[in-house]
Amino acid sequence: MIPYRGGYTEFKRGHAIRVREREKEVKKQLEDKKAGKKQRHPEDLVEKIRDYVVKFRFYPPQVSGDDAGGISVHDVAFSYTGKKPWLLHGLNFHVG
Repeated sequence: MIPYRGGYTEFKRGHAIRVREREKEVKKQLEDKKAGKKQRHPEDLVEKIRDYVVKFRFYPPQVSGDDAGGISVHDVAFSYTGKKPWLLHGLNFHVG
């Protein structure tokens, strides 16, 4: 987990810098590999960054009293690795 200080603008700036640095490291590793240079230890190798994707599914609204309109989230679980231990588990909320 990488802590970010400030608001969203600072997060975007810091994230972009980290992505560029990581891409440079991956590019250098590929160039070294093409040049036939000795490979580093596997734990020192840097993996290419994969895009983080969150999928949302919006169903047609069902008008039934308090739940009329808005967005509801049910039984959400979250961890940075996508595996246990969960940082959030069984989270339910409604914004409307």
